[in-house]
Amino acid sequence: MTNKHIGETKFSNGMIFKLDFNTLVEFEELTGRNGAEIFDDPTGANLGLKDMRALCYAGLKKHQPELTIEECGELMPFFFERFNDAVHNSLPEAPAEGNVQKVGKTTRPRKPRY
Repeated sequence: MTNKHIGETKFSNGMIFKLDFNTLVEFEELTGRNGAEIFDDPTGANLGLKDMRALCYAGLKKHQPELTIEECGELMPFFFERFNDAVHNSLPEAPAEGNVQKVGKTTRPRKPRY
């Protein structure tokens, strides 16, 4: 089950993968790589096995704090097929072009002075 609003995917074994800002920061701390790079290639080809394990660990750690990175590596065969789907399904969809909400102060054109 995936909840894109909070960036979570629940696996069939009950574990919950959460992809949020903190997950990406944890990924950066573990790998030294830019967390935004993982989205550059939707196939995940730009991630090595260590990167995949680190991202999986960072995403599972929120709801399974007792999990170690080594245990996460042991779970990777279980997650491997659904891992890419979990990452991309956890992301909120981009708004349609016409539905982009503007943030901040808007200004109206000034009336001409005569």
